[in-house]
Amino acid sequence: MHNNLGNVLRELGRFDDAVLSYEKAISIDPNFVEVYFNLGITFQDMKEYSNSVNYYLKAIENKENYPEAHNNLAVAYKELKEYDSAILYYNKCIKLCDELKKEMFIKHKFHALMGIGDIYNIRDNITQALANYQKCILIAESLNDFSALRKVYKAIGNLYFENENYNLSLTNYQKAEKYDLKYSGGSDVNILLMLYKNHSNLNNFKNASTIVKKYFLIKDSLNQMNSNKELIELKMDKEFSLLKEIDSIKYANEINLNQAVTIITIFMYSMCLT
Repeated sequence: MHNNLGNVLRELGRFDDAVLSYEKAISIDPNFVEVYFNLGITFQDMKEYSNSVNYYLKAIENKENYPEAHNNLAVAYKELKEYDSAILYYNKCIKLCDELKKEMFIKHKFHALMGIGDIYNIRDNITQALANYQKCILIAESLNDFSALRKVYKAIGNLYFENENYNLSLTNYQKAEKYDLKYSGGSDVNILLMLYKNHSNLNNFKNASTIVKKYFLIKDSLNQMNSNKELIELKMDKEFSLLKEIDSIKYANEINLNQAVTIITIFMYSMCLT
C-alpha cells in the first residue's frame, strides 16, 4: 500500500513525500523489488542520478531478469556521462528482451537501441549511431508506432544536421513531420524549426518562408495556451486543497493509507475531467 501511495505522490510531483512512502514500504518488506525500481524513477525525476543508479542496482540485485531496470539504469548512467556503463546496461536490457521473448518488452529494446545510438552520436561514431537508429525504425514499424518513428527520424535528422548534411537532415525531418501528423494530428514546432533551418541552408527560401509562417502560427497558438496557464493553475490550487487532508493521515494502519490513496485518486480523476 505504501508503494501505491508513493506512485501517486510521484505522479503529483511530490517527490520527497513519495520517497518517504517508498522507504516505509522497504522497512516493511526489504525484498520488495518494485519499490527499489520506483525509488530509482523518483530520484531520476529529481535529476539525482547517482541515487537513481543505486536503487536501480538494488532492484537488479533482487531481480536479474528486469529489462525495465536495466534500461533505466543505462539512462541514469547516460545522464551522468558514464557512457561505457550506459552501453553495458543498454545491451543487457536488449539481451534480456530477446531472451524473455515477450511482446511487452519490445519497447524497452527500442529505447535501449535509441540510447546506444544517441551515445554513439555523442561520440561522433556516425556509422554505429545510424546502425542502431535503423534497428529502432524496424521495431517501430513492426509496432506501427508513429510516436517512436517520429522520435527516431528526429534523431537521425539531428545527426545529419550536426554533420552539415542538410539534404539528408531535411529528408529525415520530413519523415519525422509525417509521423508527427499521424501521431498527434499537428506539427511539432521543433520539427518545423529544423525544417526551416535545413531549407535555409539549402537556399530553398520559398520553402523556408512557408515553413516559418507555419511555425509562428503554431507558436502563437502555444503562447495563447500558456497565457491561460495562470487560470488553470488557480483551478488546480483549489483542487489541490483536497491533498491537505493527507497531512493528517499517518502511516498507523492500512485504513488510513487507503483513505490517502482514495483522496489523491479522486483529485487526479477530477483534473482529467476538467
